[in-house]
Order: sequence, then C-alpha cells, then structure tokens
Amino acid sequence: MQRDVNDNISSHPSDKELAHYIDNKLDKTAKAKIVKHLIECDECSDAVALVLKHGQKKTSMIEESEKEQEAINNINYKGALGALSGVVALFIIFIAFQQQPVEVAIFKAPTIAPTKEININESIKRIKASTNLTYLKLLDSFQQTKKYLKQKDYDNAREYYSIALIDIEEDSNLKKIEKKRLSIIINYYILLLSREEGDKESEKEYIDKLKDDIRRLKIREKNKNL
Repeated sequence: MQRDVNDNISSHPSDKELAHYIDNKLDKTAKAKIVKHLIECDECSDAVALVLKHGQKKTSMIEESEKEQEAINNINYKGALGALSGVVALFIIFIAFQQQPVEVAIFKAPTIAPTKEININESIKRIKASTNLTYLKLLDSFQQTKKYLKQKDYDNAREYYSIALIDIEEDSNLKKIEKKRLSIIINYYILLLSREEGDKESEKEYIDKLKDDIRRLKIREKNKNL
C-alpha cells in the first residue's frame, strides 16, 4: 500500500513550532497552518505521533538557548556584589547542565502524561462504526478473500487482502481519511489471518503497524474537528 505523502511539500514547520503546537501554545492562525501541514505531510504527522506515543515533547536547542540568554540578561552586573552573584549563578547553571544527559536538555518535557496503550479491538469497533462498510461488500478483491478463507487457502486470501489495499489506495473517489480507515480494517483482518496461521512474526508486525496507524488516524480526526 502506498504511503499518504505529499512529495511536493517544500518546507516543514520547525521543531519549535511543532513543540508549541503539541503544547497548545499557538494562536488560531498558526495552529491552523500546522494542522493543514500535518494532514498533508506524513513525515511531520509521524513525528508528532511519536512524541505522543512516548509521552514526550521535543524542545528545540533554540528554545534552550533563549532560556540561557534570558538568565544571563537578568544578572545584575552593577557593583561588585552583583558581579559576584552573576558568576555564582552562571557556575550553578553550568554544573546543572553538566549533570544532565544531552537528551534530557533537548527533549525534556514532562508536562503531559504518557499516551495510553492502544486497544486494537476497541479501536477497530470505533473505526467500523464510523466507516461505510458497504464499500467493502462491493469491493471484488475483498470479497474474493472470503472464498479462499472458507477453503483455508490462506496464501491466496492474504494476496487478495493486499490487492484490496491497493484498490482502496487507488480509488480517487475516496477521501484520504476514508482510505485510512478502510486500510486499518483490512490490516486487522490480515492480523487475524496471521493468528489463524500461527505466524507469530507476522502477527507482531501487524500489531505494531495497526497501533501506529490508529495513532495517526486519531491525530487526523482530531485535526479535522478543530
């Protein structure tokens, strides 16, 4: 299945803009601009999904530099006591940064709780409820899988699931978010097929894929409702 990527995107939001978007610190105009970009760009959408997955927000080095500069500018250089206080403050800042791993200085953002684990079965029920399942009933490649499943011909069933994914991706009448939902449903059926075959490696692969796709779908649905 082809990824939903706009190859014509010439620029992307900065790390600082994405961090402010996740922190909900942007005004309506800037936020709308980021939302539009996330819908069109899987690269940035994946980056935001990854931050939400690990319960962390990426803070750019520019923002850290601004904080350090603000601390320096606030030091009172008037008088010997003020100068001494400034030196002590800078020394404390230096020691504090020396004790922290670089990753903490860049990515430290404990302001949100870790993302809840994705419940695939519950998510599929929700997605099915908001999807036109009649489309699958009319999709010949998808219906072919039923014939092969009854015959326990799992190789051909898996092949026609893959063909159905391609048919969905190439259907110009479907909206991007509809393609995403239908693809998730079919990948769920492939997961069930892997379990039936006892293919543990394939099962793990599709569990991870479904969790990632469901997270990205939630981001798109959230952005659509803004």
